[in-house]
Amino acid sequence: MAREIKVDLCVIGAGPGGIALARQARALGASVVLVDGDGTGGTPLHWGGLAAGALAASARRAQEVRTARRLGIETYPPDIEFSRITARTREVLDASAPDNAEAILAAEGIEVIGHDGAFTGRRSLLAGETLIRARRFVIATGAATPRPEIAGIDAVPYLTPETASGLTEAPEHLLIHGGGPVALMLAQAYLRLGCAVTLVDPGDPLSDADPELADIVMRRLRAEGLALRTNTSLTAVSTSAEGLRAHLRAGADETTVSGSHLLIAPERVPQVESLSLRRAGVRMNGPAPAVGRSLRTSNWRIYCIGDALGGFSSVAAARYQARMVADRVLGFSLERLDPRRIPVLVHTDPQIGWVGLGEGAARRRYKGKSVLLRQPVADLSLARLSGHTEGVVKVVAGPGGRIVGAGVAGTDVADLLAFLALAIDTRMTIDHLARAIPPHPAHAEALAGLAETWRRSFPPRPLARPLAALRRVLP
Repeated sequence: MAREIKVDLCVIGAGPGGIALARQARALGASVVLVDGDGTGGTPLHWGGLAAGALAASARRAQEVRTARRLGIETYPPDIEFSRITARTREVLDASAPDNAEAILAAEGIEVIGHDGAFTGRRSLLAGETLIRARRFVIATGAATPRPEIAGIDAVPYLTPETASGLTEAPEHLLIHGGGPVALMLAQAYLRLGCAVTLVDPGDPLSDADPELADIVMRRLRAEGLALRTNTSLTAVSTSAEGLRAHLRAGADETTVSGSHLLIAPERVPQVESLSLRRAGVRMNGPAPAVGRSLRTSNWRIYCIGDALGGFSSVAAARYQARMVADRVLGFSLERLDPRRIPVLVHTDPQIGWVGLGEGAARRRYKGKSVLLRQPVADLSLARLSGHTEGVVKVVAGPGGRIVGAGVAGTDVADLLAFLALAIDTRMTIDHLARAIPPHPAHAEALAGLAETWRRSFPPRPLARPLAALRRVLP
């Protein structure tokens, strides 16, 4: 017979968003139960984005060795041992796991139930032998790589972003289907580790990004050897004497490409099928629960956050949504979701990221009264010292110089994007950037360059100059 528990909040899914929400709810004094049959950590910990990042870090070191000659250091091609890289990746994951361990969460007062859950009604969920009745539920089950609809795929072994980082031998020629952020990061990592890589994208990689920023990244990937097939579909796969054979179609043209390994990395789909959401009265929007800007579903007791919402998400987005829902459910906040506040970062090298309004969206919103400011990374002292001169920092300013959007491309520019996201959130202006005192050398010096460009384009008003002259003669 199932035991029954009553709690303030039941979080379904123990990934980054679910764990963050559970901890914030406990901090607000709520009783919390966390339900997940796959263990704590979610896909980012279990062979997902974190593992891909560890692989990319090893690949970047190999590239630094390979290109050190431009800094006056004679080097030889790096000796790459895939088994040791895989072992290090596992060490990274193990080191990250303690923060999410069930014992630690239990010590914080969060009960973890290691079973998948399914709703039995509008306010009850069954997980294993435990029936949970809660004041509020939050779906944080994440997303997964769907089964590909490709002819012959069942007869061919293939990798996914969750398993690609576990290889112990280098692929001779890796075929990647999909052009999302993780696919690009893995493509570059395997290129730098000495593999041939062909990427097949049904669309255009980074199509949501500023075209100038996207071009910086894609030019680098091509220069490192990426064979890119855009607007091309993978219609069928088969085996051959060379290994795998991928059948491609671009418009009316059809061709084949041979490879040793296949990585399938399409857009991920929400993992909500097993939750029996219809019993809970939750309406769907395609494969994901339908929510408003409050992230509440059609059942006012149930919310949804993170990848379970569908579309592109990130750990940063999931944690922001977790904080928002915790404050709405357990506090007095009426905050509504604003996607423009969430920075998007693609972990290629150079990195690319953006936040807020893009140039076109700002022009439409402010009826042509927005201004775009650019600062090439090559003009910064830090870029010259490191040799990483590719990239640009862009800021979109609205009326009065208020910062409403930003984009960055370059090596190690993630922290700069974080500052620009804060500037947008706190309604800072370009004049505020001029008052910042960045250390030297640093990427943050780009902010001073942007402010200088603004002042040259929009000099002080006529009255400001006489006042400045008067101040100079006053004691």
